[in-house]
Amino acid sequence: MNGDSRHRVSGLYRPDVDGLRCVAVLGVLFCHLKFSALPGGFVGVDVFFVISGYLISRNILNDLQAGRFSLLAFYDRRIRRIFPALFVTIAASFVAGLLLNSPEQLRILAGDVVSSVFSIVNIRFWRGAHDYFAASSDDRALLHLWSLSVEEQFYLVWPALLLLLVRLKSPKAQGVIMALLIAFSLVVAQLWLPRDAAAVFYLTPFRVFEFASGAIVVLAERRWAPPLRSSIIFLAGLAMIFIPMVIYTATTPFPGLTAMVPVLGAALVIYSRSHAAASVILRNSVAVGIGRVSYSLYLCHWPMIVFARQINWDVTDSLWTRFAALAIMAVLAGALYHWIERPFRAAAPATAKRFWQLSAACAVLIAATAIPASVAFRQDGWSWRYDEAQQELMRKQAFALAPCLDSNCVFGDLSGPLGVQIIGDSYAQQYVAVLQPLLLKLGRRGGILCIRRVPDAGGACDGRHRRWRRLRRPARGGAGENP
Repeated sequence: MNGDSRHRVSGLYRPDVDGLRCVAVLGVLFCHLKFSALPGGFVGVDVFFVISGYLISRNILNDLQAGRFSLLAFYDRRIRRIFPALFVTIAASFVAGLLLNSPEQLRILAGDVVSSVFSIVNIRFWRGAHDYFAASSDDRALLHLWSLSVEEQFYLVWPALLLLLVRLKSPKAQGVIMALLIAFSLVVAQLWLPRDAAAVFYLTPFRVFEFASGAIVVLAERRWAPPLRSSIIFLAGLAMIFIPMVIYTATTPFPGLTAMVPVLGAALVIYSRSHAAASVILRNSVAVGIGRVSYSLYLCHWPMIVFARQINWDVTDSLWTRFAALAIMAVLAGALYHWIERPFRAAAPATAKRFWQLSAACAVLIAATAIPASVAFRQDGWSWRYDEAQQELMRKQAFALAPCLDSNCVFGDLSGPLGVQIIGDSYAQQYVAVLQPLLLKLGRRGGILCIRRVPDAGGACDGRHRRWRRLRRPARGGAGENP
């Protein structure tokens, strides 16, 4: 998602890589906006991982070769590249949550905020067994930051691995070690996928083969120049990215071997360095421009979708709402890029003093974001923001009782024929929220017959359980019959 600011240093800049970022981010956006043509657009994140692995590895190896590599300078660039725009996104999402979220929603968001600022939100989603593709994840405004946590964890260990790798003077040995690392991570991911798909999706060790695939491109470039017919490699790689975007769905076992298709495609596109007519796809000014703001665009797109839904605007409702959402995302991303991301990336070269000043500033920002979020989490989402009547309604909604709020519990299409009759205790009303949209769609009515009130369940039997008992009571002189 990020790469390195030195990607633009004279002699290193490759516009086709920014063009590839454009392909990746648009795939993700179109997938999240539910464009039916690209259900597998989520593989754009895997393309981002390959790009990051390529750029980070290239810059570290070049600096090591030139004898100028510094961990301090590396992490200075990483901090300036990632954290300013990330913190603005997290803080803005928390403020939006304060305005729009119920206490329970805010409590969940606050937990996500704390995990995000410490770059462990991917672990939080895994421990919570949150399926990335499940409908229940659609309300998590910071869900997309799992990939940023994976990248940041990758940055903690990758420089050390490359330092060890360069001790092997043989380029062939370096390539073999990198290939073995890719194979090991891929095999482990594939074998673990049936056991814990969430772990394979969210956790960094299972994604190493994607970053390392970018790194092996750097090693390949050093040994072999792209062949004369590099356009064929370029087009083959591009096809390996686009085909999964078209045919993969939320039910595709992923990642693992299925992820290797777009990963290999991204590696081939980067390796090809195609200057032929085919590369116009990535080198045109529109693709390059979108690629430059792709990080900011990725950051702001998902919170915008989530919070729009919370003000009753479903941006996936029609083609026009999707394009309207894309326009708003472009404006937000442009503002984030020009006012936050680019100024921090253009800062002066790192010195020890400035690095520690930057680290101290980040620590202050982390505290300023994490402390209020932690308090909101521990205080159950600050329910004091609402009056007593609103709190009572939200307590009922927490039990999924709305819209079934009175003793005459009828829901769905009230003018339609009876389609569902629920019989149970007060907790039976929890099924209303699930069945309500389906019954409305089918034009059917639902009802609840409550046979027993559960104390503090939030339900309202209001004597219906007594009617049920009268119905069950055997008639005098004869056997009873259940209705």
